[in-house]
Parts: sequence; structure tokens; C-alpha cells
Amino acid sequence: MKRIALILIGVISVIRLASASNYFSYTATGSPGSNPDGTDQTSTPLQVWTVITTPGGTNGMGDSGADGSGVGFYNPDGNGDIGGNVNAWQEYSYQNDGTALGGSVDATNDFAGGPLTTAQTVSINFVMRATDPAANGFPAGRVGISLLNGTNAAITFFIFGGGPGYYLYNDAAKTNADAGPMGYQYQSPFNIAITVTGPNTYTAIAGSDSWSGTFNGPLTGIDVFNHAGGNGSDVGFNNLTIAPELAINNITPNDNTALFNATNTLKFSINSPASPVSASGIQLVLNGTNVSSNLVLVGAGTESVNVSYTNLLLNQSYTGQIIVTNQAGSVVTAPVQFDTFSTSYYTWEAEDFDFNGGQFINNPVISTNSVNSYYNTVGVSNIDEYVPNYNPTNQPHLWRTNDEVSIALAGDTSRAQFTAAGIPDYLVGFFNPGNWLNYTRTYPAGVYNIYGRLANGNGGLANCSLAEVVSGQTSTSQTLSALGIFQFAAQGWNSFNFIPLTDASGNLLAVKLNGLTTLRVTSGPLGGGINMNFFMLVPGSNTPPAIANIYPDGLQPFETTNMLSFTVSSSVSTVSQNNIQVTLNGANVSSQLTFSGSSTNWAVNLPLAQQGVFTVVITATDAAGHVNTHTETFNTLSINNYHWMAADYDFSTNNGTGTLANNGDDGTGGSVGDGWTGGLFINNPVPSGDTGDPTDLQTYQFETNSYFGYPSGWSSFLDPHAFGAVAQQSIDINWATNLTQDPGLIVSNSVYRFSSNISSGDGVGTQVAGDSFLLPEFLAAQTNILYGTDGSSGGPDTNICEFNVSYFYSGDWLNYTRNYPAGTFNVWGRLAGGAGAFTNCTLSLVTAGVGTSNQTTQVLGAFSDPAPAGWQTYHLIELLDANNNPVSVQLSGRETLRLTAPNNATPSGNGVNSLFFMLVPTASLQPFSISASLSGTNIRISIPTQSGHNYTLWHAATLTSAWTQVGSTITGNGSVQTIPEPASSAQGYYRVTAQ
Repeated sequence: MKRIALILIGVISVIRLASASNYFSYTATGSPGSNPDGTDQTSTPLQVWTVITTPGGTNGMGDSGADGSGVGFYNPDGNGDIGGNVNAWQEYSYQNDGTALGGSVDATNDFAGGPLTTAQTVSINFVMRATDPAANGFPAGRVGISLLNGTNAAITFFIFGGGPGYYLYNDAAKTNADAGPMGYQYQSPFNIAITVTGPNTYTAIAGSDSWSGTFNGPLTGIDVFNHAGGNGSDVGFNNLTIAPELAINNITPNDNTALFNATNTLKFSINSPASPVSASGIQLVLNGTNVSSNLVLVGAGTESVNVSYTNLLLNQSYTGQIIVTNQAGSVVTAPVQFDTFSTSYYTWEAEDFDFNGGQFINNPVISTNSVNSYYNTVGVSNIDEYVPNYNPTNQPHLWRTNDEVSIALAGDTSRAQFTAAGIPDYLVGFFNPGNWLNYTRTYPAGVYNIYGRLANGNGGLANCSLAEVVSGQTSTSQTLSALGIFQFAAQGWNSFNFIPLTDASGNLLAVKLNGLTTLRVTSGPLGGGINMNFFMLVPGSNTPPAIANIYPDGLQPFETTNMLSFTVSSSVSTVSQNNIQVTLNGANVSSQLTFSGSSTNWAVNLPLAQQGVFTVVITATDAAGHVNTHTETFNTLSINNYHWMAADYDFSTNNGTGTLANNGDDGTGGSVGDGWTGGLFINNPVPSGDTGDPTDLQTYQFETNSYFGYPSGWSSFLDPHAFGAVAQQSIDINWATNLTQDPGLIVSNSVYRFSSNISSGDGVGTQVAGDSFLLPEFLAAQTNILYGTDGSSGGPDTNICEFNVSYFYSGDWLNYTRNYPAGTFNVWGRLAGGAGAFTNCTLSLVTAGVGTSNQTTQVLGAFSDPAPAGWQTYHLIELLDANNNPVSVQLSGRETLRLTAPNNATPSGNGVNSLFFMLVPTASLQPFSISASLSGTNIRISIPTQSGHNYTLWHAATLTSAWTQVGSTITGNGSVQTIPEPASSAQGYYRVTAQ
């Protein structure tokens, strides 16, 4: 038994060493000699390199020592000139008898783990001196490394004597290709790493160079070489490592491997050499939902983990991502894309459209010599097909070679029926917007969801529509009944996905088919056309109700209305009123819904408070239990509310006593005492501005009541000293990162308020705003101008546009003086951020010292955005207090407000771009009554709330007892909010106060 045990142990050891999944690391040792020459990752001494030396050439003179000598391999570098005093292997080659007569050294290692596999990396530290140029009829010396296919070099990285001063590489497709911009590294060590990325493909990094390419595999070893480098060409190297990187492998199902994967289980494996992967380091996101908590893990906490997820639904198309982080902090991601459809589902090919004026084949075969095949059939224009972009020269016309429809080979995942027939899979391409094709079949009777296998390469969204031809199928006069649309994000002309037929709101549609029917596919306006492979019918009796026609829909801000409306419909079941539930800002408001229509098609309305911001969640459940949920965020604020642009901050003017040296024109400051009057403003500025040539006065619209061009701006053409209006440091603004210090920055990043005399600018960062919403006064100004951008009269001129304040960092502030309307207001900002959440962007009231450098302020509240979406993606954000409650600001007449940048706003993150601010009147508190109901062991106290007001619930044992607050203060949101309270036998009273 002992002998058997020993044999088994030996077998296990052999398997471990031969496995490509193992990690091998070799280090040069400090003891001289050639055997052993290093240690492995377990510090075990061993022979790492097999060395082959070739003596140098001779000119017969023997003038530099014995002919044919001059090569060597040492460990370590005894002279310390290659790699310093660290342990390193060294190759040298001397030219004993003249230039270019040096010998060669090759140090090779056969990978102990066998040939490299995908995700495996070979790396080594490398350093060298010089190499000889070509001479004496011999080529230039070369030094570098090769990855070997047997004894042949498959990938080589090198430099040669007398060369271009940079590094080259050879592989299966390239010879002497430039490896990158890295210059010649004389005696400066750098790392070389080559990673296998797929079958015969790789990426490489060498110092600051990087490239990718192909090789003829398998890669079984490495060669570090010095080929006739010559005297002084010593090469040093150490730390040879052969290891797979952290990798995600064996993802199944996978649409790139096979389609129609009717399964409930997704599987994949993780390989992480030298660093375990814990359960918390594995995440799976499918169709936007993180399902990591439901993963089944085998081997968690080790270097090899097998993962499965068993909650897949049938008849779904899935996309997502796997994210793995090992305990060393390395991260790897892998996309997932697969389906769970059945191979039994009815499909038809996109290239099998009608022919000969409405003729069709019910069950076509894949053949080039059968009457039951669409091969070489021809459609009739305006009956079977419509392709006005027909081009026989520049478009492929395969399969149906005489037809005007472009048909090409499909680069989609292969399907069994085509493989069995030995015939390629085809697609319909060049299917431009407005093109259409008819598909007549005796379709199987049933209720179906319809999927198209579609692709587009133009980026953005692409679409096509589906309709039923209800009459005139064999004529040029056909009538249609629209069924729905296929809409998807383009990923490439051969990146096919299963795209469902939906309505305009994205609801999955169920289509009833029963026998002979003609369906028409029409290319939509998005994407410039699509590639179509095939279509599929999937049983659709479980299609959830559709939630559509929602308004407000959040597509634009300021959707002023007092009513939310939407529809709920089902083509396969019924939906009762009680099964339509709505929550508004977290409160269930379903009891306030009103209905019209029927149980298969409801129109639903919900009263809304005006001047509010809402998140609504609508849930509809049909009689069969199928559920659809839709979430929308919108606001009902009025665009007529008082608002001001962030770039329209205060300015100062010179009263004639200041000088260029001390009047603050250089952005360094100024005060009333040196000739400046500060805190000036324009009460009702008009939109203006242009970003064209500032020397062409004809393209500019000068407005005396606009902030555009301040300071002095375009009038500086007449005033070379640029004395005029300018925002002054510590009076109108405080701009710590003053752009006037760099003329290049002020021209490109301060385009709204700067002078042609750059030194006179205030330095505040401003730029053209990229908001998707344009305030109506700017729309009007664009079409009501004196000159167009080409000097002609009329418009529109889109150079009159909105500008935002940018480069707004900690310590910066801007003052805004106006004759504000009288009243109590909530304040909203149109703000954007692109480098992390921003908080504490404060708004203050300047209480004293306006127009001077000695001002006092009172903080009113702060703007914060926990999830900014980009520097030019603007959100409406409300001014809140420290408890995240809306701030009520009282204003009346001339006031100065100050915007201050977040404390953590820096050039590297957490900054904010400001576009405009708005005052929203705080609604007067309306009378209300509360109600109570018993629910189980709780009393539910319902409070109708109003936006802009706070509500507090109180309890007392008797009417003469002290009142005690119950729970936290409620922020009004326009909905009925409910507080549950434990029921008890003791008598008690409740009241609500509001403010």
C-alpha cells in the first residue's frame, strides 16, 4: 500500500507540473556557475536555462585573442554593469577579430506547464548595452527575446546594431515591425510581457511599447539571445515568469458558440494563480440586475473557482457581465451574451422573402437544387420587396443572384441546419431606411413574441418595424396594420442579437397568428439600415401587460401639468383596476387613480401637484399573474419660474481713477478704493454670445443688456487698455484657479466673459453648454437676430447659446445680484458633474458688504449629486439643508446670492458645472385632514402632503397631556403618506402639524 501511495503521489506531482494552469517563476541565484542557475517559486535550486553558444567569426589575424572565442553565459553578472548588484543572468559576445565578428548566445527554457494557453503570460526583466552595426560582410548584431514554437521563433522582440534607435518585432504577420515609440534603452532595465489572447493571437508590452499580433503556435518555450552583438553588447535578464493571469473561462451558454440554449443554468470557471478568489469577489450582472447573491460557488477562497447560476428564465435573451476581483486586488471582467430559446421554435430566414408577385414556400429547404428552396428566386418590386438603393456593382447579391435585394454571407454563430446542408448562412444587408420585404407563410396558430436576429454597425440605436399586410398582398396597392418595432443598440454589422418586437415604450408585444399571413419588415429611420439574419416565433401567452403612453415621461425637464396619465393593456389576458398599483415618491397613491376603458386596455390618470419633482413606479399584474413594472422620474416645474444663468455673475466698473497696474484688470483683485465700483449687475439680461472669430464684428450681436463679452469684451477693439466692466476678485468673484495665468486656457475655457486683451479677463472658466434642453429664451434669440454667422440677415444662429461655469474648484465663489421677485422659494440648480459625486456646493445670502472686498454671508443650503452622469449631462438638483430637507428662501427686491464650489472639488474629481438656477414658489399650505385605519396589529395614519412643506405626527394619551412626536418629520411630496403605529388597548390621540 505504501508503494501504491508513493506512485500516486508521483503521478499527482507530474500532473501538477504539466498543467498549463500552474504558476512558474524563476529567479537568478547569487552563486556563480551554470548548474543550477536559479530557483523556482518555491526557492528550490534548479537549472532554468539551456545555453547554446556559437563562437565568433575570425578574419584570420588572431589579433584579439584566440580565434572563434568571445562568448559566454554567467550567473550572476559579476561586473555589476548589467542590472547592478541584483542577481541576473548575463550573456556576452565579443568580437575577437574585428567588428561584426562576435559570437552568439541563446538561453532557452521549455515551459514546464506545457504550451501557453489563452490568458497565459510570459514576462521577463531585460537590460542591454550596445550592438555592433553591419560590417565585414556580416549583418548587424541583434539582441532580444523570442517565444518559440518548438525550435522556431514564433514571436521576436529585438533591436539590432546600427538600427533606428527603437525596437522591432516579428510574428506570423509582421517582419521588422515598429514595436512602439520607446527609444533605445542603454543599460536601463525594462519588463517584457507577452500574453496569449486567443487561438494564435497575442498582445505584448515591452517597457512603454505595446502591440498585438498573431503567431503560429503552440508556444512552448522562450529564447533570450545575443546574436553577434559584439563587444559591449552584454545582455542581462532575471525574473522569468510563466503564469496565467486572473481569467474567467468556460462561460456556457454563450451565443458566440451556439444559439438556442434552453437552460436555466449559466456556468463559468475562474482561474487566479497565486491569489485566491473569495465569494465576495465574484459578481454577475444579467440584463441590468445584479444576481450575485444567488450564485453557487465551488472552491470559493481558492485559486480555482467554479460558478453556476440556476435561476435563468426560458425564452429570454440575456446580456451582462462577470466581474472577478482576487484577494491581491486584480480585476478581470468578461461580457456574457446568450439566449434560452428552444431549437423547436418556428424561424424563417431574412433572405427567404416572397417572389414572383406574392408567391412563397411554406417549408423551404436549404438547397441549391430544389423547387422547395428560395435559391435564385426573384422578387417583384413594390409587391414582394422595395429596395430603391439597388446597386449590382457595390453590393453583394448572393443566394438570390438576380434579385435587387442585397444578400451577403452572415458572420453569425453557425446553426445546425446550415452545417448539415453544407450551405453558408446568409443575411439581408444594405437594408436602408424605408426598404421593405414581405414574408408570406402559413404560420402556426398561436400567440407569439417575435424576435429578429439583427445587427447594425453605425453606432447608436437602429430599428425596423413589423406590420401585417391585410390586403393587396399580390398587388402594388397593399394596406398594412402595424404590429410593433425592433429597436436595439448597434454593436457591429456582424454582431447579431435577438431583438424582441416591442411597442414604442419598450413593452414586449404578443402577436396572434393563425394560418396564412403576410408579414412585412421595414427598415426604420435609426441606424442607417440593418443586417437581418432570421426571425423567430416564441410562445407569448406569458407576455406581461404593457405600460405605455406615460406623461410626463421625463424626456425633458419642465413638463408642466397637474396630471399623470398612462395606459395599461394586454392582448393575452385581463388586468383589474386593483392590480394596477402606483407609488409616487415612495408613497402608495393607488387609491387616487381614475380609470376609463376596459380590463384589456385601461387609460389611467393620477392628480399631481404642480411645481414638483417625482419618481413614479407603476406595476401592472394580469389575471394570469404576469407582472410588468415601469419607473419614471420627471418634474412639473414651470419654465416661467424666475431663473438666471450661472455665467451671468456680478461685475465691477472703473470710475476713472484706477490704473492698469492696480485696478484689478489682471484678475488679481481690486477694490472700491482704487477706482472700482463692484457688485454691478444686469437685471433682465438677454441671451447673446458667439464662439466664432472675435475680430469679425459682423458675426457678433452686441447687447447692452447682456453679460456676454464682459469684461469690456468686444468693445476692447476700441479700447486697447480694456478698461470696462470686469468681475473683480474678492468683490464679485473669488477664482482660485485663475485662468488668466495661462492665455491658452482663457481662450479655450473662458469663452463667455473674456477680453481680447487676455490680461484683463477675470479668468472664470466658462464654456458652451451641451445640455439636451435649451431654455426657450435662447431658442427665441437664435431666430431673432440681426446677422447670421455668414453675415447674412436672419437666422437661426445657434452660436447664441447657453454657457456653463466650469473649472469651479474648492475656494471659488461667484456673486449674483438681482432684483429678485418677492416671495418664499425653493431653489433648483441645473448642474452637471463628471468625476465623482459632488456635495456641499453651497448657496449663501450676502448679508453685508456687497460691492466691497469685506462681505458677510449666511449659508442657505447646498446642492449635491450622488450620481452625476457626465460633465455635460445636466440634472435638476434642489437646494437642501443639512438634514436633506428643501430650503425655503425668502427674497424681496435687490439681494445678492453667492454660489460656492464644493470643498472637495479639485481638477482630479468631484467638480461641478453650473448652467442655471431657478426660484420655485413655495406653495401656500392648503388645509388637510388625516385619517386612520386598522391593518393587522397596526393603526395606519394617512397624511395628504404638499410639496414644499414638512409634516410632524404627534401623540398624546389625553387631550390635556403633553404631545410627543412620533417618528421623523415627513417631507411633503404631493402624495398621501402613511405612518404605521402599533395598536394598543389604551386610548390615545394623534394630531399633525405642518409648516
